[in-house]
Amino acid sequence: SELRMAKLMEERMQVEMKNMSDSFEARMEEKMNEEKERAAALISAAVNNAVASMEKRIEDETTALRLQLAKSVVRSDKVEKNMLRVSSILKESMADAFERIDRMMEVDDENLPHSPDSV
Repeated sequence: SELRMAKLMEERMQVEMKNMSDSFEARMEEKMNEEKERAAALISAAVNNAVASMEKRIEDETTALRLQLAKSVVRSDKVEKNMLRVSSILKESMADAFERIDRMMEVDDENLPHSPDSV
């Protein structure tokens, strides 16, 4: 009967050890799952921050490029207006010069002696 009692106690201890082992494994698995979830949340937050940062940077660069483009368009318009102004001044000056030349030619023609062949 002592042998039987010892055998029952041994079986009970094995069952308890098995239960403790299963419980320990379950707790460890639960902790690992919690750690995985925490790591996934951290990674997700880091990725979201990186994406937001990149979006902000792209937005800033785009704004800067738009400003540069706007300034160059304004400069381009100024250059075009100046070129038109210079062109019209040149046209006026050339017209004035040709009028003077024509007047000088008329004066020269009047001062030239008339040859009998040309009449």
